[in-house]
Amino acid sequence: MMRRLVWFGGVGLAATVVHYLCVRGLVAHGGWKPLPANVVAWLVAFMFSFAGHFLGTFRDPALKAGRALPRFFAVAAIGFASNQVLYTLFTQYTPIRYDLAVFPVSLLVAFLTYVLSRRWAFDTTEAKPSAARYTALHKALLAVHVIASFMLAGYHWNKPLGNWDIIPYAALIGAERGMSAADISRRAYADVRAYVGEDVYRPMLDDFGGADSKYRVAVATQPAALVENLRFYSVKPLYLFLSRMAYPFTGNSASAAVLVSALATALTLTAIPFFFAKPALVIAGLWIFLFTGVPQLRLVAACAFPDSLSMLFVTLTALLAFARKPIGWVAGAAILGVLSRPDAAVIIVPLLVGFSWLQRKDGRTVPLLVLAAVVFAIFVTLGKLALPYSNLFWHTFMAREAYPGAITYKLTLADYLAVIRRTHHVLLEPRPLLFFVSACLLALVPLAWRRLWGFQLLAAAAAGNMVVHYLIFPIEEFGHERMFLGSYMVLICAAAFAFEQWRASRRATPGMPLARGGASTSA
Repeated sequence: MMRRLVWFGGVGLAATVVHYLCVRGLVAHGGWKPLPANVVAWLVAFMFSFAGHFLGTFRDPALKAGRALPRFFAVAAIGFASNQVLYTLFTQYTPIRYDLAVFPVSLLVAFLTYVLSRRWAFDTTEAKPSAARYTALHKALLAVHVIASFMLAGYHWNKPLGNWDIIPYAALIGAERGMSAADISRRAYADVRAYVGEDVYRPMLDDFGGADSKYRVAVATQPAALVENLRFYSVKPLYLFLSRMAYPFTGNSASAAVLVSALATALTLTAIPFFFAKPALVIAGLWIFLFTGVPQLRLVAACAFPDSLSMLFVTLTALLAFARKPIGWVAGAAILGVLSRPDAAVIIVPLLVGFSWLQRKDGRTVPLLVLAAVVFAIFVTLGKLALPYSNLFWHTFMAREAYPGAITYKLTLADYLAVIRRTHHVLLEPRPLLFFVSACLLALVPLAWRRLWGFQLLAAAAAGNMVVHYLIFPIEEFGHERMFLGSYMVLICAAAFAFEQWRASRRATPGMPLARGGASTSA
C-alpha cells in the first residue's frame, strides 16, 4: 500500500508538471490559443499518467493495457469534472478563499481517483460474464439507436425552442467577474437573440397569452431584475459547469446551455438499453415515448433545461443500484444527479433507501443509507441557498406584474390550495395520467406474489416523484411536465425489468431466486 501511494503521488505530480509545460510551450512558442492547448496538454499528461500507473503504481503481470486504458480515461475524466464542480461549490458556497479551496478539492479528487483506479481501472479481477449476450441483430439495433439518439440531439441543438429559461442560464454562463448587471443582461439577450433567431426571440419575451408577458418584459428591460433571478437558477452547479465548458467551443452562451441539455437527452437514451438482455423492447418503448403526446417530449432536447441532465443521472442511479453495481458508481450518479438539479433528491433518496432494504443480504445497506443521507444533505444545502431568492412561488401562485424583489404580497395557504384546485386537471392529461396509473399498478399488483421486487421499487419511486413534483410545481404548462422526466424514464426501465422477470419466471423452478440482481431479492 505504501509503495502504491508513493508511486501514485509521484506520477500525479509529474503528470501535473508535464501538463503545465505542454500548455506553456504550445501557447508561448507554438502560437496556440489557451483552450485547445489545454485540451492537448491534458491528453499528453493523461498518457504520461497512464504509463506511470500501469508500469509502476499498479504494476501487475495480469493487467491488460487494452482493458485498463479506456477505464483510466473514464476515471481521469471523472476526476477532472469532479475537480471543477467541487471547486465551484467551495468557492461559491463556503467562506474558504479561492486559493485555499484548491487544497481540500485536490485531496478529495486525488482520493476519488486512487480508489477508482485501484478498484476498477487497474483491477486484475476477471470481469464477470455479461448478462446480455447480444446477437448480431441486437448489436445492429443498438448501433442504429445510438446514432439516431445523437442525430436527434444534433437536430434540436440546431433548431432550438425559445423557452424563457434559456435567458437566465445564458446570463450565468456568459457572466464574467467584474461585469455589471447591464453588461450581463446585454450579453445574455444578445446571445439568445443570435442563437434562436428573431422569429423565436420576440414571442419568447412578450407573447405568452399575457400571464407572463409583463414580467418577461420587466426582466428584459431592467438588468437588476434579471440578476436577482440568477440567484435561483445558480443552484444547478453541474449543469452550469458543463455549459461553461461548452461555451468556448460554441461561442454562444445560449447555444452552450442547449447543447448540454441535448447531449444529456442523447446519453440517457443511449445508456438505458445496455442494461437489458433483450434491448429491442426498451428501444421501441423509448422512441414511442419520445414521439407521442402533445407536445412531443423529444422537444426537451431543444431547450436549456437542467432537467435533461438530471434525468440522465436519476436513470443511471436507478439502473446501477438495481444491477448491484459497485457503490462508487451508484454514488457518482446519485451525487451528480442532485448537483444537476437539487430536487432530483425527491426520487434518488427513496430509491437508495429502498435498495438498502432489498440488498441487505449483500451488505449494501449501510453504504446506500449513507449515500442517501449525503444526497439529502446536498439537496438541503442547495435548497436553502435558492429559497430566499426563489421566484418559484411567485411565478406559480402570484400576480405576474413585476420581478420577485418588487412583490410585497405574501402567499397564503388559501392561495396555494386555489392553485391546486385550478391545476389538478393537468394530472388527468393523457400522458401524465397513463404514466402515473401504470406506475401505481406496477408497484402494487405484484404484491400478490408476496414478494417485493426491484422493479416495484422503481415504479413506486416514479409515482411518488410525480406526486411530490406536482405539489411543488403545480403544472399549468408543458414546461413543468419536464420535471416528470426522471419518473418517465425510471418507469420505462421498471416495465422492461418486469417483463424480463416474467420471462425468466416461466423458465425457472418455482420458488427459486431469479436472475436479475435487484429484481430477485425478496422482502
